[in-house]
Order: sequence, then C-alpha cells, then structure tokens
Amino acid sequence: MAPAENGRNGADRLDGWKEISSYLRCDIRTCLRWEKDLGLPVIRINKDSKRSKVIAYKAEIDKWLSGGKRNEARLDTARKRNWPLFKISLISAVVLILASAVYWLFLASPSSRPAYFGLKGQTLVFYDTKDRELWRKEIASVLNQESFYNDPPVLDSQGNSLRKWDRQKIALADVDGDGKKEAACFLNHDDPSKRSIALFDHSGKELWEKTPEYAESYPLGAPTYDFRLVQVDIADINGDGAMEILSLWKHDRDFPGVFEIRSLKGDLLFQYDHTGVLQFFIVSGDPKGQSSTQILLGGTNNLLGGDAVLAILDCANLKSGLGPPYSIPDDLQSKESELKTFVPTAAQRAAQKSYYRFRHNELSAAYPIKYLNVTEIHASPESLLIRVQYGVDVDLNFRFGPNGQLLRAFFGVDSERIYRNLFNEKKMSLTKEAFEKAAENDAFAWDGEGWIPAAKASR
Repeated sequence: MAPAENGRNGADRLDGWKEISSYLRCDIRTCLRWEKDLGLPVIRINKDSKRSKVIAYKAEIDKWLSGGKRNEARLDTARKRNWPLFKISLISAVVLILASAVYWLFLASPSSRPAYFGLKGQTLVFYDTKDRELWRKEIASVLNQESFYNDPPVLDSQGNSLRKWDRQKIALADVDGDGKKEAACFLNHDDPSKRSIALFDHSGKELWEKTPEYAESYPLGAPTYDFRLVQVDIADINGDGAMEILSLWKHDRDFPGVFEIRSLKGDLLFQYDHTGVLQFFIVSGDPKGQSSTQILLGGTNNLLGGDAVLAILDCANLKSGLGPPYSIPDDLQSKESELKTFVPTAAQRAAQKSYYRFRHNELSAAYPIKYLNVTEIHASPESLLIRVQYGVDVDLNFRFGPNGQLLRAFFGVDSERIYRNLFNEKKMSLTKEAFEKAAENDAFAWDGEGWIPAAKASR
C-alpha cells in the first residue's frame, strides 16, 4: 500500500457532511456556511456539482480550527451571525405553531361554533359543542324568561303531553356558507314595541334587528301592538341556495297572528296575517324535487268561532296579505255580535295553496272547549296527516291524499279509549265509528270565496 499523501490516511478521513458535522459538533447547514465563508477544508468529488459527495480529513480540519486568531475571529463572527438567524427561525416556528393551534381551536374547529343556548338569569348564553361559553345577550325584561325561551310542554293531570308541536325561539344554521353557524334569535322585552327578532353571526355580532309588521285593521276592537314570537326557523324555501329567516308571531290577547319571511339582510319578503292564533309551523320539502317547498301553519281562527285551521303556503307562489275568511260564515251568523270584532276592513288577500277548517262538534261541546287547535302535522308528497285537539286529552286525526282531498278521520289508540268511555257514560250520542264518519263532514276547505267539504276539495 502506498504511503499516505500529505499526511492523509484512511482512518483520518470523514465521509460526507454527516460525519463532518458530527466531528465539528454543529449542524450540516453551519458546515456549509463555514465552507463558503471561512474556507472549511472539504473535498468535493465532483467540483461542478453542488450535491457532490464530500470528504474531509481530521488533520486538515484540526489545522483549520487552530489557524490563529484571525481564523478564530472569523469563526466567532460566523457563529454570532448564525445565532440570530437561529433565534429568528426558532421564534418563527413557535409563532407558526401557536397560530395554527389558535386557528384550529377557535376558528376552524367545529367546537367553536354555537351549538345550543341556555339561560343564566335574564341572559341568553350561547355554547359550543364542548359546552364552552361563546357569547351572551342580555334580555331587557324583568319577567322570568325560562318558560318563554325553553317553551316547556303543556301536560294534563296525568303528565300526558297535550300539545305535540315542536317550536323554537332561537334557530342556529350556517346561513352564509362559511362553516360557522349564525343565530336567528327572538329578543324579549317588557316594552311590546321593542320585542324583536335579530340575526347574530357566529361570534355574537348583531347583524340586524326587526320588529313584526302588522298592517291589517278592524272596525271594532283594533289590536294594540302587543306581539310575542311563537317560533323561528332558518330554511331555504325557494331552492336558490340562500337561507331565509322564518318567524311566527301571535298577539298577546290572541287576536291576530303574523307569519313573516325575511332575507338574510332582514328585508321583509313575505307576510301572512291571520285572524286568530297560529300556534306553530313546519317546512315541508319534496325530496324528489317534484314540487315546491310548502309551509304548513296550524292554529285556531277567531272569526270562525275558535275552529281549528291549517294553512298551507306554496313557496313558489307567495303573496302577502290576510288569510281567510273575510266575513262571518253562514253557519256562525247566530254568533254575529260575538264575532263582529274580528271582521277585517277591506284587506289584501293572501295566496295560500290550501286552507282547512275543522269545526266544533259534539265532542268539543262535551268538555267544553272554546278553541280547537292543530297539535301535530306530518306532511309528505304522498299524504298529509294532522291532529286536532277536541278536548283536554282527546285528539282526532285527519288524513289527506296528495290531491288535497280528505280521505278519513280517525282516533288514535288513547283517544279511542277515552271516547268509548265517554260513549259508555252517555256523554256522547254516536258510537266511535259513527262519530269518526260524522267528523269528516265537519272538515272544510276554502275555495277562494267560501267553504266546501274537505272530502271534495282538490289542489
């Protein structure tokens, strides 16, 4: 074997940047800078390539390291120059990590979006899915808000639910497509003129606030401005991809009802006025896309003497105005003095796809009950099933076909048992089967000018 040239030998050789950096006790980037700035003695196998394999010899590196004060000064300068860069890189990395954590925890994370609300005294508090408080809204009222915002069910003496409607005073939905939910919220107030509905973004910023608009007038007993929100919802009712804000209001004296549809900017798009209380609504869409979305409103009508009613609105043909009737029906002329208060002046008529009326009968007289109400609505493109409350704990179901005709009236299991007991106690004159058949004749539909039997109606 030939003697080592210039004092170099195999045991003294360092192969590659990894061995060189390990010998110098620094990282590879520092070695590269020292090669460039201070002449660190390395040998590139291919001098024309920046990625060429490199070797070095310990003796030459030791000599370079002990190259005198001048070289030490240059080395010290390089180290000092490298340290601020290292600190800047470290700080930048830490800032980036923290920024990413903040984004995912508070901005991008689903848990940062409002998921539900609760009450703390007179304050509405919004929470995320991890039960963390997001923001608050004070309610300007001295009354207890628990029963209003949480809308507890009405129960009979045995604890059975008398009203099955599902309605909410606050609705949450992503209305602008940014992945975070906004809140359409009713703001209660001791001053009736300041009761309003407002839209808040995901951070609690109020985007707008509106009070209900009511333009109808009555020659006798015109209602004072005293409305309360019954229900609010957020839905795309016309299929254009933009959400609308739906709100239902009732008068505090059970005089008129008002159903409104507003744009995301708060503009009033549609208003349905009603002579009587509308208790709740549902939005029914056709999953097959064969028909437009419908809004079904159930309640009672004062001008009809407290009969139960169901209004069906076609979202493809909305026209603001007052729902029927517009005069006292012939069958209620004997109650003219009692109902005259609810006869409206010349009013703009609303457009509705269907409007059904369910009259008082022997069953409601047995209790007695003044106001009948629709308590449940189940709608699909093939059928419509509604439930009407005729007594404290007895309901009757009405099933309609896809063309809007009434198919049959029938009791549920519990109501059937109660009715049979009433019949056995001689409180009802008709058997259960006979009463169900007779009840079909107490259901009517509005044809634009008057009432026709619901069994003959079509749409």
